[in-house]
Amino acid sequence: MLALSLSLALAQTPVEHTFPAGLRALDITTTVSDITVTTGGDAIVVKGAQRSDDSMCAAAFGEGEATVSFGPRGSASSPRPCAMDMQITVPSGTSIALELGEGHLEITHDGGLHAKIGTGTVRGTVGQTSNLTVATGEVQLLQLVAPLELTIAKGAADLGWKTAPEGSILVNLADGDLRVDLPDDAPVDARVPPNVKVPQPQKTTAPTKLMIGRASGVVVVQ
Repeated sequence: MLALSLSLALAQTPVEHTFPAGLRALDITTTVSDITVTTGGDAIVVKGAQRSDDSMCAAAFGEGEATVSFGPRGSASSPRPCAMDMQITVPSGTSIALELGEGHLEITHDGGLHAKIGTGTVRGTVGQTSNLTVATGEVQLLQLVAPLELTIAKGAADLGWKTAPEGSILVNLADGDLRVDLPDDAPVDARVPPNVKVPQPQKTTAPTKLMIGRASGVVVVQ
């Protein structure tokens, strides 16, 4: 009986919060999380659970604006390992800002993503202009239609567009491999390292601007 009571006491406590309908921007700050984001409904809904109950870790939700924060109570510099996994649905067109210390983001969303990630991975697709910075990790975003700015210090990236965007694709990957897949017949104004071949027609007046910084790994444009 004692063991059963203890296990119940340590069981995860689910967290769920629905923001007022009409909000179209979500700001997430979390220490360690695996996050799934999908488009759906007319309100932002956040569901989550801590990987282990810890009274020194807490989630907070904004009032009047859609903000979610999770981490150690008190000082943000606390070394306490707070981890919460989240499932989030957002209305069509919602802009998402994410600051993630460590974890994974799986996203299928028609809006934009602006993310800063310490260590982790991003996979899925987004439908509007996005900006990502990753210290260490991998990014795989496919079926894109909008401009993207991506910076990775160490890792890899696999990026694919189903239609060429009107705007800039800017990628800086200091240490790692990169693949960029664009429609074959899409004209591109390309600024890439000298050893990188661009098979698409190149025009300085093209609406799609492709800029790739130098990287230590293999860079492929196809």
